[in-house]
Amino acid sequence: MEGIRKIAKFGRSKEKRTDARLVVLAVVVNTEGFLKYSQIFEGNISDCATLGKIIDELSLRTSSLQRSPTVVLDAGIATEDNLKLLKEKKFGYMCVPRSGMKQYSVDTSSQPIKIWDKKGQPLLLQKVTVADSTDNWLRVHSEAKALKESGMDSRFSQRFEEGLSKIKESLGKKKGVKKQQKVWERIGRLKEKYASMHKYYELDSQVDDKGIVTNLTWKQKPVEKNESYYLLRTTHDQKDEKTQWTIYNTIREI
Repeated sequence: MEGIRKIAKFGRSKEKRTDARLVVLAVVVNTEGFLKYSQIFEGNISDCATLGKIIDELSLRTSSLQRSPTVVLDAGIATEDNLKLLKEKKFGYMCVPRSGMKQYSVDTSSQPIKIWDKKGQPLLLQKVTVADSTDNWLRVHSEAKALKESGMDSRFSQRFEEGLSKIKESLGKKKGVKKQQKVWERIGRLKEKYASMHKYYELDSQVDDKGIVTNLTWKQKPVEKNESYYLLRTTHDQKDEKTQWTIYNTIREI
């Protein structure tokens, strides 16, 4: 317990527990879900910063001369530095790129492949190429993902507008926040909280000659989004698109 107390730190909590000290548990499991390695890190370390130590430990346990190990990463760990590290350590990898959808072109030498996941939902797989990348890329089209993402966007949009409404209501209150600088500071904090949503809005304010905001308005910008698509990136040169997706799907199963 004394060791845990030393590494317990205040850090980023997905549960918003800013009152509690945290530790980071990093685990590696195989495709069957069995634990292969675990390590506890300080609570204020980012997920992407833990990979180097884990790979060094795995390198000692895995003979790269006899095997070709593949690491499946989520987007939080798949930084360019980490992918470079994996290549240097002779590990293959598969991940979703951190920056989301990139500029790509469809590989005209391949045909789209339709498969079904374990829930019976259809997926369309298509090889694509990304400029200035030596990795192999696969585009996955999922209608189920589109429905999920649009639902998430709807909730975040509602919360963002509720936040704007509270700021606007404050303009009409006797002791409300009305000075232009303070109002935009509140708006700035709201934008930071909903970073994925505010870019889809146009905001406008009316300010009198005393620097007091008298009105705040907003409207959504017309946006075209491709939530039904995502890309997979890998060092593997698999001719079978289904095999590529199946390898990545191990992280979803786990």
